[in-house]
Amino acid sequence: MPAISRRPVRVCALVDWHNALRHISPNFAQHPARYLPEAILALQQAIARTLGRIDSANSHRVTLRLYHGWHQGSEPTAVRRVFEPYAGDGALARRFSQVSFAPGFQFGNELACDSERGPLFATYQGGGQETGQKMVDTAIACDLLHVLKYGLASLAIVVSDDDDLLPAIFTAEAWQLRAFLLREATKGVAHVTSRKCADLILSWG
Repeated sequence: MPAISRRPVRVCALVDWHNALRHISPNFAQHPARYLPEAILALQQAIARTLGRIDSANSHRVTLRLYHGWHQGSEPTAVRRVFEPYAGDGALARRFSQVSFAPGFQFGNELACDSERGPLFATYQGGGQETGQKMVDTAIACDLLHVLKYGLASLAIVVSDDDDLLPAIFTAEAWQLRAFLLREATKGVAHVTSRKCADLILSWG
C-alpha cells in the first residue's frame, strides 16, 4: 500500500479525447458545444473513481491534459474552438471525495517539456478523427515520461484504449515511476506481453 501523504498527491491525467468519448459521451460528435461540459464531468468522475481504486489512502490533485486532432495545418479545428473557452474555466475545479481537479485543462499539443518547437500543429490531417489524428499517441508518451521523470506529477493516468501507449507505461514502471493505463475492459494485453499487468492496466468502471 502506498505511504500516506499529508499533501495531495500530484496527478497528471493524459487523455486521448477521441478514444475516451465512447465511455464518457457517445453523443459528443453530434453536438460538441452541447455535450462538452457533461463529457468533462464524466471524465473527471471516472478518473476520481480510478484514483480511489489505486490509492484510497491519499488525497489527490489532478491536472488534465487533453490530446486530440486540435489543428488542421496551423488552423484550429472546429472542435478545438469549442474547447478553448473551457481551458482555464474555474468551474471545472471540482472535488470528488479525496480527489480535486485543477481549473480547466491543458491542450496536449503544447508539450509538457515546454519545447521551443511547440505548439504542435497538424495533429489532424483530415479523414475523420478516427483516422485523421497524428502525433497524439507520441505526444502522450513523451509527456507521460516527462512529467513523471521531472517530478511534475507523482502519479499519472493515461486514458486510452490504444496499445501504442503500453511501451511508455512499461518504461515508466522500469524507471520505478507510477503510471497507469485506463482502458476498455475487453482489451487485454496478452497479445502484447506474456507478463500479467493487472497492477498497471485498469478498466472503466
